[in-house]
Amino acid sequence: CCSCCMNAEYPDDRCHKLRQHELWSFRPIFSPRIVAFMYLGIGVLFIILGAVCLAESSSLYLSEKFYYDQACPLSTTTPPAEPCKMTVTITKDIPAPVYLYYGIEQFFQNHRQYVKSISYEQLRGTWPMTSAQVDLCDPIETDPSLISGLNPTGIIIPCGLQAWSVYNDSLGLCAGPADSTPCATAAANSTAETSLMLAGMDNPTGIAWDADVDDNFKPGPTPDAGPWTAADNALITSEDFIVWMRPAAFRTFVKPYRIIEEDLPAGEYTLAVVARFPVSSFEGRKFVRVATTGWYGTQNAFLGAAFLATAGVSLLIATTVLVFERKMRQRLAAAGDGGGAAQVQSGAPEKAESDAGSA
Repeated sequence: CCSCCMNAEYPDDRCHKLRQHELWSFRPIFSPRIVAFMYLGIGVLFIILGAVCLAESSSLYLSEKFYYDQACPLSTTTPPAEPCKMTVTITKDIPAPVYLYYGIEQFFQNHRQYVKSISYEQLRGTWPMTSAQVDLCDPIETDPSLISGLNPTGIIIPCGLQAWSVYNDSLGLCAGPADSTPCATAAANSTAETSLMLAGMDNPTGIAWDADVDDNFKPGPTPDAGPWTAADNALITSEDFIVWMRPAAFRTFVKPYRIIEEDLPAGEYTLAVVARFPVSSFEGRKFVRVATTGWYGTQNAFLGAAFLATAGVSLLIATTVLVFERKMRQRLAAAGDGGGAAQVQSGAPEKAESDAGSA
């Protein structure tokens, strides 16, 4: 710019304005009415968004929390002698697909040490592992009993607090009481631990993120090239494990367990549980929920209510600005009229005196 100003073909006036920062610029100054109509537009837009979100949320179903930790004691035998069974009620007809979630209370997956205690390279099947990669799993890193020719340091697979606290309860669901014909038929035809399965519950797929399944959790080298066993690879690549390994943000959370591929009419259902995940040590609770999903997610009125609250505040601000602007106009108009009247009154005697003097 300095060289441009030194060039003779540029007029001095342009260089002067450039040096003095007086070039053309756009500085919007909004009047009160423009500001009020901007807030009015925001309010109307947020009312529409809030109504859409609330309508979508109300069309979805989310059951109450069915707690089972106190009714179903921990199983101490393998295989379990008999699953724990309890009756749950679904209050409306639910179209497929239906999602069965498990939930845990008072479990801090967002704890800093818990979140850090994981080796992503190991979960991707990386071998051999460096000491720095193994140290990420602190405090669950190695076990002397695992030392072998392929695993000279006894690295635990999978290592870390997250992998070693995985949720391992088994859940089942069937329509009707436990002694009803549908449940008896399901128990006779199922090989699962819970013996109670609706369509889709024996297929633990579709519950994890595609990116995790395709890229982040891979089988490691088999015993001829690495310390991974078939059981290790089966665990690491299972979607139940993958879902658990994505930490929750709050101490009370839910995670998807199964997708039920049939419609569920309203009524009583039997929930079968083989409990293995302990929660008494941290005073936690375990529960299940049944829900449907859409583009909005699961049923939650918070977002719609937040939109409507924001719309209300915007409309209130718009109304306040318009009222204030109107009052100011009236006050200025009154002040202007009063000043003109005073000027007329003060000028009348002067005119009369001048006329008398001329006479």
